[in-house]
Amino acid sequence: MNSVPTKIWIVRRGNGKAEVHPSPVVLRPDETFGIRNLTQDDADVTFPSGTIDPQKTCVLAQQSLPYHVVPKAGYQFFEYDVTLPKVRQQAEGGSKPGVIIDG
Repeated sequence: MNSVPTKIWIVRRGNGKAEVHPSPVVLRPDETFGIRNLTQDDADVTFPSGTIDPQKTCVLAQQSLPYHVVPKAGYQFFEYDVTLPKVRQQAEGGSKPGVIIDG
């Protein structure tokens, strides 16, 4: 999978919560990309119908899987769902809150 760039990471934080980065993800039509699961649990990844091939799959713990954006998807920002069925947990988007200091 070295030739396929990883675009999505599934991680588990120190507090035990599963997170995905980035969410949503920016992809181009006809692009091939990887999803890397860095947790100790298998993860089910689901994209909206007609956007990604395969639309749903299981990314095993500590594994990577390639995906392909459908050429006519017409999207740039893709939302997707990641669940860890064994521990009954849904991964959340991983954006951290920011602080704006206005001087």
